[in-house]
Amino acid sequence: MENCTIQDIASFIDACDNMISSKYILVDKRLGDVLKSIASTRQVFNLISDCMVGFNFDREYAISVSKQGQFIVPEEQHKSIAFVFCLLNLLDDKKINFSQFLTKYFSNDEDGVGPYAYFCSKIIKSFKNNVMSALLGEKAVVREPEKKKPLYDFSKEIAERLLFLAKDFRSFVHGLKKIKKSKCTRTDLLEQINTLIIAVEEKQVQYMHALVLGIRYSIGKEKELARRLVEIDDLVAQILDQKVSANEQ
Repeated sequence: MENCTIQDIASFIDACDNMISSKYILVDKRLGDVLKSIASTRQVFNLISDCMVGFNFDREYAISVSKQGQFIVPEEQHKSIAFVFCLLNLLDDKKINFSQFLTKYFSNDEDGVGPYAYFCSKIIKSFKNNVMSALLGEKAVVREPEKKKPLYDFSKEIAERLLFLAKDFRSFVHGLKKIKKSKCTRTDLLEQINTLIIAVEEKQVQYMHALVLGIRYSIGKEKELARRLVEIDDLVAQILDQKVSANEQ
């Protein structure tokens, strides 16, 4: 491998760290920044090109999702680098739906950090560390990005109730063929609901009200959806009220 210093790949490291410390709502930009940094950093680009030689992503992806609810990345360093690079491109190109992907494979983290943070810890951080190790060897110094706390840590009881209602709402939408008198498709509505679920799991209060508003205007004339949304809306309002009260103290 060619001689390389940490300064040579600083833009790649920073892009990965920014994605790790960011939130799901900014995922499109952060993911795009990581891929741009790869394209513009000669050493990283050349390493990934070498890793891609003879690599079969379809075969490895089938193995990675072979255990229900789990996503297994190849252990071999070069194979892992190629695998994650291909995965990130598919997510960026929307060939894999990111919110559905997170919900399916990254919702059962033991630390309770939320699907997006769990994804970044398992996929992005490992990808960064593997690239650094391959290029820098013993010179690699693993930097841990600063962990950002949720803006407001609302009660476990409210979180569990809100999650239950949001997932139940999603299940009902799955059973509909179309949304009556709405410009929004069922797929679009499910995307909004999935994002709301991720926001609740990550306790990102600042996004919840806007997401509920979007859902409200997407359900058209579906009376049952409107009925089910009432309690979700009420719980989000309670969370916002508690947040205001906490800030005033």
